[in-house]
Amino acid sequence: MTAQPATTGNRSGRQAPRGPTRFQKSLRHAPVRVVVLLMVGLWSLPTVGLLVSSFRGKNASASSGWWDAIVHPFESAQWTVQNYVDVLGADNM
Repeated sequence: MTAQPATTGNRSGRQAPRGPTRFQKSLRHAPVRVVVLLMVGLWSLPTVGLLVSSFRGKNASASSGWWDAIVHPFESAQWTVQNYVDVLGADNM
């Protein structure tokens, strides 16, 4: 038996129109992906703020926002691990 070439279903010999390509399909879903990424970023923002604030001293946290620590990351006076030393070294822990 010999294999017959696949036909397109029409008798004119022309190929049937193809569906969208993989790239076109991914472009169609791009707005949804952008919205999801924005939601994830906005949802994660408070967690980042808490993490940054946990490494700042009480005075630095009271006088400026956590975003100032990100804008000026090399000011060593604002960074400390004393908060974690106090919590982990407490007698009741």
